[in-house]
Amino acid sequence: MVLIVFFEKDSIENICSCLTNTVDTVYLIGSNIKVMEPFANIYKKVLAGRGINVEFICKTSNRNNMTNILQVLSEIIEENEECMIDLTGGDDLFLTAAGIVFERYKERNLKLQRYNILTNSIIDADMDGVTMMTDEAPLLTVDENVKIYGGDIIYDKDRDNTTFHWDLNDEFKKDAKALWRICCKNTKLWNSQTTLLATVEKLAGNDDLLTVSVPMENVQSYLKVKGWRLHFSNSFFEELNNRGYITSFTIDEETFSVTYKNHQIKYCLMMAGQILEMKVFLSALEATDKDGTPTYNDAMNGVFIDWDGDIHPNHESYDTENEIDVILMHGLIPVFISCKNGIIEMEELYKLNTVAERFGGKYVKKVLVASSLDDSEPAQYIRQRARDIGIRIVEGHSKAGVHKRLTWLTDEEWNIIIRSLWLN
Repeated sequence: MVLIVFFEKDSIENICSCLTNTVDTVYLIGSNIKVMEPFANIYKKVLAGRGINVEFICKTSNRNNMTNILQVLSEIIEENEECMIDLTGGDDLFLTAAGIVFERYKERNLKLQRYNILTNSIIDADMDGVTMMTDEAPLLTVDENVKIYGGDIIYDKDRDNTTFHWDLNDEFKKDAKALWRICCKNTKLWNSQTTLLATVEKLAGNDDLLTVSVPMENVQSYLKVKGWRLHFSNSFFEELNNRGYITSFTIDEETFSVTYKNHQIKYCLMMAGQILEMKVFLSALEATDKDGTPTYNDAMNGVFIDWDGDIHPNHESYDTENEIDVILMHGLIPVFISCKNGIIEMEELYKLNTVAERFGGKYVKKVLVASSLDDSEPAQYIRQRARDIGIRIVEGHSKAGVHKRLTWLTDEEWNIIIRSLWLN
């Protein structure tokens, strides 16, 4: 089958029909060959990774010249016996031209279809009862989604302190959920103590060890330079110790020392927002629809994205990279999520908006999960600005608790919200 696609900046519109594994050759028609060809090579590699071998041929056409568009379409149709025109993308003039050639070449059994990205289904545009969807609707992974937009995910095998591979065994998931409940008791305390642990880790300079120990005077000196006060909560560390998340700790005038249960628990305690991120991530992994099928076919957290797909292992040259806390895939729809367990800077909204639209186009869903937004004027401004740029805010507590003690969402409330994120 030969597929004719009108090239769009939203990559999913260019590749969605190819994912059905019924296409041999794709003609990409657009106005700029220099833009189309690199993406054609990317699409070919992504499809090859699925065992789908497709040849991409790029054809240029003047998007404002109907005669030229008709000429390009006619040449392709006359050179190939079986053609399908994909109406998913394309300006009005391209779509009008498709209708004209459909009438002109009816005797050649020319077909028309349109892919509905939101429902992950094909619309039979020529009403002959035939579409390219022969098997189950295709599901895109987070990695594939980033790739088709020209980027790549930087994994920790490529460079340290990037996208981490979690071992999501039952014990760890149970531990992570318990740590979240500890965090919910007092978010400010959690943030201050995990920031303190991250400081000690930085001073120790070796993130491979489970036991981290530094002289207390080094900790004090570092905090003084930063303008921070040493605030150590003995009860916080005792609870972690009693529950086995840290197996020992010593904090006195001479030494700050702590031993973690394992590396994954240590990772959860190194950043204030990591446990909120893990809460969202695990909730997404466990979310199911009414029929019992998983709501999201893929999920990743702590995703480091290289914008141009050319990963520099050692930062040898300038490169554009961003980290997104959680990315989910519902069929072909990506959900980009930023998780904030404390103060939210306006810059975070702009970063989320920019990265999500760059690697998800018009179909992306943008979400800010904020556990500590209060009723102050800055918080209200954050809420309004998020609405203005299409970011949904999920707050970690019910409205009833805003003015008083925070009332945290129950697990069922979390699950209902997580299941709906791809619909916002």
